[in-house]
Amino acid sequence: MPMLPSRPCVEPGCRGLAISGSSRCAEHTQKQKRLYESERRERGGTTKQRGYAGDWPRLRLQAFVRDEWRCRQCGWEPNVVRECRLAGVDAPPADVIQRELAANLARGEPYLIGDHIKPSRGDSAKHHDLDNVQTLCDRCHGHKSSLERQGITRGGPTEGPGEDPTGRATELPGPRAR
Repeated sequence: MPMLPSRPCVEPGCRGLAISGSSRCAEHTQKQKRLYESERRERGGTTKQRGYAGDWPRLRLQAFVRDEWRCRQCGWEPNVVRECRLAGVDAPPADVIQRELAANLARGEPYLIGDHIKPSRGDSAKHHDLDNVQTLCDRCHGHKSSLERQGITRGGPTEGPGEDPTGRATELPGPRAR
């Protein structure tokens, strides 16, 4: 598939080229993510205070495995998962995939996030319900979160046919190059 030409980074004065799927160069993408995380901590406290300690890592891992390590919106998947799928073999152990995702995060590349379909907002039952957790890539999660902050909500990862009553897609979308 032909690649689109690179665009200049949108940050004033930057002469770098935007990375694929972003409007910023790698340096400014990382700075933007650090700023977002800093502001998020100021608004909502620590990860533990927001309820993402205890059972959350296990619940998130269960969602990743259930969703076959693929974004429920666009179908993005880690390279090691895609390579195994194309070779017709089972996905590697979870720790191998998680190491790739952690490395991607550190480099400012795509990674997966455990997302609450319906925001839990302090509701412990919703927060710890596997049926309320879906796998999204960082880009789809950022878009969904942005819409939620603006008061725009969607029923789930898909709309219309192909949904089950929880709002999750009944079939995963196909892989999409990024």
